[in-house]
Amino acid sequence: MNNILHLKYAVEVERTGSISKAAETLYMGQPHLSKAIRELEESIGITIFNRTSKGVIPTQKGRGFLDYAKKILEQIDEMEAHYKPSDGSVHNFDISVPRASYISYAFSEFAKYLDTKKEIDLNYRETNSMRAMKNVADNTNNIAIIRYQTIYERYFLNALEERELKYKPIWEFEYLALMSDKHFLANEQTIDYSDLHKYTEIVHGDITVPALPLTEMREIAKAKKEKRKS
Repeated sequence: MNNILHLKYAVEVERTGSISKAAETLYMGQPHLSKAIRELEESIGITIFNRTSKGVIPTQKGRGFLDYAKKILEQIDEMEAHYKPSDGSVHNFDISVPRASYISYAFSEFAKYLDTKKEIDLNYRETNSMRAMKNVADNTNNIAIIRYQTIYERYFLNALEERELKYKPIWEFEYLALMSDKHFLANEQTIDYSDLHKYTEIVHGDITVPALPLTEMREIAKAKKEKRKS
């Protein structure tokens, strides 16, 4: 393989589904790009793309290769961003967060107050809470927001301390059941989880849970059976 540019070329060809379109976005000639893709295929010993009259389609092995290529390019971008020298004239803010509209809204509001006279480099990475901790510990991100259920608090606090990460509580909240005022449960003072079993549940957020010892899993299972107030 000649260099990392070949990986970028292949990923762009997959994204556009066309050698000619990829050449346009890469600001290079189509013959040169076609040659680079052939060289890459010869170098790794597989056919990455099937050429068709409608464009190019990744082969089965090609899809696997492209997945690896994207991961490599992402890691290179992260490394360059992490070690890129800063002279103080650039706003750098790098954060991992769980998927949540209220967090993205808060981040947008925060960005409004940055000095637009300076170059702004923001990296907003959506992931789960466990991965967010790992990203900070590995220096992939310099700050993170994590979210967890109270029953998992001991696990997350221990994980933070083991990684020697500093943390500060921001907000504690309870689940709310959202329904029409005409719903037959709307006037109930207490709603049990079993009352909701026959209805559609929309989960917004991080549902990844840590691996816990059997004794703790039993405690959690018991806690979930208790009634919760709406």
